[in-house]
Amino acid sequence: YARMHEFGSNGPITPKKADGWLAIPTKAQKTGAGVSRGGPRTVEGLWFHKTHPDKAYLLKKIGGKNIALFLLRKSVTVPARPFLRPSIEEAAENLPAALAPLLAQALKADV
Repeated sequence: YARMHEFGSNGPITPKKADGWLAIPTKAQKTGAGVSRGGPRTVEGLWFHKTHPDKAYLLKKIGGKNIALFLLRKSVTVPARPFLRPSIEEAAENLPAALAPLLAQALKADV
């Protein structure tokens, strides 16, 4: 999971079943912390709305309005969102200056 976010997906991500869909929760289906409240099988009253051969939605009528709770896709590609490499590169720039006094002290010590 971390590798996929660091470097991006190596090609499209597809469902396990050839005729299946990937269900991506929308903001309406997530908690305030951004965590899904559950998958499509845990929500009653959903209905399928296909807009394109590779795109569809699972909707639920809430307060008289049809609200999309899940985006359905046949495949997705995750772009790279590096979080570790920039930190390592930044630390590498400061490392020689931080280690120089320790190295000097170690070389002066009686061994």
